[in-house]
Amino acid sequence: SLASFRLSVATLAAVAVAGFGDFTQIAPFNADFAPVAVRADETADSGVVWAPLYRGVEYSQLFVETPVLNKWQVVKIDLQARGIEFVATGRNKNYEPEKRETWRQTTADFLDENKLAVAVNANFYNPFNAETIRTQGDSNLLGFGANDGVLVSKPEPGRPAFVVYKDKTAKIVNLDPNISDDEVKKIQAGVAGSQVVLTGGAVPEIKNKDRHPRTAVGISADGRYVYFLIVDGRQPKHSVGATLTEVGE
Repeated sequence: SLASFRLSVATLAAVAVAGFGDFTQIAPFNADFAPVAVRADETADSGVVWAPLYRGVEYSQLFVETPVLNKWQVVKIDLQARGIEFVATGRNKNYEPEKRETWRQTTADFLDENKLAVAVNANFYNPFNAETIRTQGDSNLLGFGANDGVLVSKPEPGRPAFVVYKDKTAKIVNLDPNISDDEVKKIQAGVAGSQVVLTGGAVPEIKNKDRHPRTAVGISADGRYVYFLIVDGRQPKHSVGATLTEVGE
């Protein structure tokens, strides 16, 4: 399953990109909030196609000129690697469902404060305006959010969730809005997107043809690997941005 959101990472090396043939599912996330991240415990040796960043975490990038200029970046995460842990934004200290669910912060701040290896933005949220995209503060998530077995925001119809379970499995699913406490307790980290753009190797018909910066999460066919995918955008001389269909492709 695939979902779009923007990527923030610590230190990246420019390398050739591997193929995207092992994406099986993908769905879109917002570029400004509720980071979900990966923690890894040590640096790995150099590789050939992918550049290892940490044990179980590798990076690649691709520059394309057609149909427009774009820079794509991918992080590949091995769910079975020792030291890998997924972390999502947790509850606000003054938690109140659908009002003050969590504390808004930039992905870079989230990464630094939690001493993480790689972080990406996730859920859409409100209030959303010119001020809130640059400042910290109380916010309400749109769609599912959970961290370490604790519910942050209930699932919503039409907002697929990326979920990593405590048994080291991951799924992109449409969760029941009345998800049980027992089910939430099984979840290590969960966030929500807005649309699935690839399932079982097939891209659905998507009417929205707008180009924007995109971030997505994908899961390999065998379920072992999670992919964070990003394309930069709104920078004509660097990267224009992609449509949702192009993200799926």
